Amino acid sequence: MAALAIGCGSDEIDAPDDCAADEMHLVYGSVDERLMLMNHAFINKIGSGPGTLDITGSTNASAIFHLEFNKLAANGDIVDARGRIQTTTSGLDVGNCASDGFPGKLHIVSSGVWRWELTGLHEDPEPDCAGAAVATTLSGCYRAE
Repeated sequence: MAALAIGCGSDEIDAPDDCAADEMHLVYGSVDERLMLMNHAFINKIGSGPGTLDITGSTNASAIFHLEFNKLAANGDIVDARGRIQTTTSGLDVGNCASDGFPGKLHIVSSGVWRWELTGLHEDPEPDCAGAAVATTLSGCYRAE
């Protein structure tokens, strides 16, 4: 896993940066998983709602990744974020509760390339955040083809 430091200390992100085309690389505790995913939607923050990054549609595994961020972001920016991942291969279902704000980070590397580091996670966070808190960080990258 590579670390990238940009700007001041609060803008550091520790996430994989080795994704191939249409690949998501996830690191969560002992889970180090690569998924071939082919569908993504990136909507920048405009107006009062958050920006979103959604990644789904796997050829070798089922995964749903949803990330929200709270500032308009350009290539190279690192913004505060929250998100959730669900996979059938490793059984992951962790994410942030909406009431916890945006405790993670999203790095918009370039058009079609993203890296993230999510903290303050809960098991099965929706709809009422009743799942147990977990101390493990979820980090990853995705590169669209």
